Amino acid sequence: EKPYRVLLDPIVQEGKLLGYKGGIYDSSQGILKVLPRKYLEEVISKSPVSILVFDREGKVLYSNQAIYTNWGLNREQLDFFNTKYNIFLDKQLQRQGIMPQIRKAFDGKPASTLLRYEVPHNNGELHVYWLLAHLSPILRPDGQVEFVVLHFLDVTEQKNLQEAYTSASEWIKLAIENKDLGTWEWHVQEGVLYFKDGSLASQQFDLSNPADLTKASLMYQEDVPDLIEKLTNLVEGKTQIVEAEFRARDDDGNWPWFMARGRVVKSDEAGRPLRVAGIHVNIDERKQIEQRIKESETKFKDLVDNAPIGIGIIADEKMAFVNKRLAEMGEVEDRAQVLGVNVRAFIPDEERYKIFMERYNMVIERGEKAPLYTTQLKTVKGNIFDVEVLSIPTIHEGKRAMQVLMLDITERKKTLQELARSRELHMQLFANAPMGIVLLDENFNVNNINKGFEKLFGYQLDEIKGKSLMDFIVPPELAEEAERLNDITLKGNIEYFESYRLNKKKEKIPVLIYALPVKEGGQHFGIYGIYIDIRKRVEAEEELKTRNLELDNFVYKVSHDLRAPLASVLGLINLSRLEQDNPSLDYIELIESQIYKLDNFIRDVLSHSKNLKMSLSVGLIDFQQIVDQCFKDLNYLPGASEVEVDIDIDVDNFYSDRWRISEIFRNLIGNAIKYRNPEAAPSRIAIKIKKSKNNCLITITDNGLGIDKESLPHIMKMFYRASEKATGSGIGLYIVQKAVEIIKGRVEVTSKPGEGTTFTLTLPSLEHLRGADEGLAC
Repeated sequence: EKPYRVLLDPIVQEGKLLGYKGGIYDSSQGILKVLPRKYLEEVISKSPVSILVFDREGKVLYSNQAIYTNWGLNREQLDFFNTKYNIFLDKQLQRQGIMPQIRKAFDGKPASTLLRYEVPHNNGELHVYWLLAHLSPILRPDGQVEFVVLHFLDVTEQKNLQEAYTSASEWIKLAIENKDLGTWEWHVQEGVLYFKDGSLASQQFDLSNPADLTKASLMYQEDVPDLIEKLTNLVEGKTQIVEAEFRARDDDGNWPWFMARGRVVKSDEAGRPLRVAGIHVNIDERKQIEQRIKESETKFKDLVDNAPIGIGIIADEKMAFVNKRLAEMGEVEDRAQVLGVNVRAFIPDEERYKIFMERYNMVIERGEKAPLYTTQLKTVKGNIFDVEVLSIPTIHEGKRAMQVLMLDITERKKTLQELARSRELHMQLFANAPMGIVLLDENFNVNNINKGFEKLFGYQLDEIKGKSLMDFIVPPELAEEAERLNDITLKGNIEYFESYRLNKKKEKIPVLIYALPVKEGGQHFGIYGIYIDIRKRVEAEEELKTRNLELDNFVYKVSHDLRAPLASVLGLINLSRLEQDNPSLDYIELIESQIYKLDNFIRDVLSHSKNLKMSLSVGLIDFQQIVDQCFKDLNYLPGASEVEVDIDIDVDNFYSDRWRISEIFRNLIGNAIKYRNPEAAPSRIAIKIKKSKNNCLITITDNGLGIDKESLPHIMKMFYRASEKATGSGIGLYIVQKAVEIIKGRVEVTSKPGEGTTFTLTLPSLEHLRGADEGLAC
């Protein structure tokens, strides 16, 4: 036979017993193996023992009702515990060094430990619990941990009793061994207080006569009333324990502090106290320490209150303390007016308030320090200021609180903004300066270049960054010059001089070079190189040299060419005087010829001067009228009437400078007439003018003497004559070239001796400059 048990559960509906449900189980197997799941869940749920079930990651899977009731948690705390708590992240357990035991359980081995745990209750106070915890791993069939069950008993009271017992035992032991501890008795009916042991041994005081306590200066007068009041409250039943501190004179004549503690140890049948007994201890050293601590606290409070940074304490999201500097930052005149005020009043917007609450919860709930960050706050007057804030956990009046350390960075931020703006302006100036600028580091390698440098030399930053300029723009023959410049500049000197550098195409670029040292903190750490393109200036200087040379030639030629015709005229006049009776008409014709020659030369000189100085005057060009007028004006030239002219003009609406166009045609047609080929009959001049898009193409061809190959490159120079037979002034073609340049065109010439010459001009339309003042042509 086997013993069986029957488990029945009543079925009740609307207060009526309808029946029973249950089962029969083999008692030899144990009830837990056969009990229905419902009974097990009810036992665990209602167990007075706190039970937690964790998964393998340390997160809570289950907590029974005892967790809520035994620990005094509110619903919010319980929800946090059940959803966010992780045993491996618990800083209290980490600080106590019991993580190895916890890990042991999660590795599959049971573990037990005694731990101390702080829990905030609904009233905001921290409660300390002593817990006897046991962790039991629940294994799967394969031996792996499925989950871990933690059940623990609250042994706080036992722990406190044990500590009290240990403390009492130590007190008794010390009272026996240490002269600073002693016992005392007060015989209530006699009114006499006896000190039996310790430094007050054998002294007694008559409490019925307070004056007796101070006679012969045995007890400090100011402490007597408090002692008598506390003893009276004890015998009247107002208190169960008496504890008093007082000063009494010892055998050495000093006035050390003592603490006496005791209770009623004997009463009569009516319950009236007969004898009070207790211990006393010399606490003079403790009092001295307390005094030093008090003084230190005072100094510390003064230090905190007068600190150069803002210091405050926030508890329950309200201001609990504000030092002087924080009050100044917040424009607070009376600090009392902000104590108890919600911090939301000092935060300017919702976004910053949200960030504050995240940091506040980090400090209050998790006990962690919130890192330094920058934000804005609002003063009591509504002004905004910038601060750096560091938040750390603290305890204020027994509650968790947040201490904040603030540094006003409003001025610093303005300075940084000004500095950033200054740097931005500097970078814009660097980037957009028209001259080429390069920044070299202390090793003379390229750190940065601007657009002007890219345009001047053709290099991009990624091509030369981190490399030496010696490898790119410094000609080999100037390497020593560049190295000397770098060394001098890095010593703090500012250098500038003219030289030349090479662009990416290896073309020489004349530049004015400035080298400036770059300093930071008094240290030279780089060089600014500034390259100013002086090609136009060099070209202008070369042009000036050419002009000066031309001017010298001009003065020489003018003086010679003006004097030669005049000398001829004077000679002819003298000859005419020798023939007094009948002056020869031949002399008169020769005089006329020389005067015309002089007039033409002067006219060419005036045309040259006018061409250089006169501004552009753009208008509609009538080529036919200009050509006809030129032939009419040049009709005085010998042989002009014998020349055959072929004119083909196909141009309309062409704009340019009429006077300069006329001068060009006058000089080219005049040369074609002057230098006819006597062997070519008849002499011909062909003029063709065609318009192509925005340009006008002009060709003037003759069958005259032509120009030899050696002279052809020089015919546009001032006062150049291709042969000794030339009768012109030598500046006609020079005027043509300068006039063509001023009206933005170009001129080409081809010629063969004995066959003739062709001048080809390409002139752009200047319609877009109509009415514009172009200034002096030069």
